Amino acid sequence: MIMMTKCPKCRKEVMKHRKIWKYGTFTVRAYFCPFCQTKFMDYEKQGRNSFTLRLEKGRGYVKA
Repeated sequence: MIMMTKCPKCRKEVMKHRKIWKYGTFTVRAYFCPFCQTKFMDYEKQGRNSFTLRLEKGRGYVKA
């Protein structure tokens, strides 16, 4: 199943995740936006998106 998500910075659709893993009760999918070069992660719980973290220079991962 192909999961599509939107980049939290430029709002364009990103189709392919780079990595997927379990973190406690969450399923984490790491993405890289080819349009604006933003790295971000979607945290899902029971098939629904709980929150998104994006990488900001000098601050690390922050809630998007």
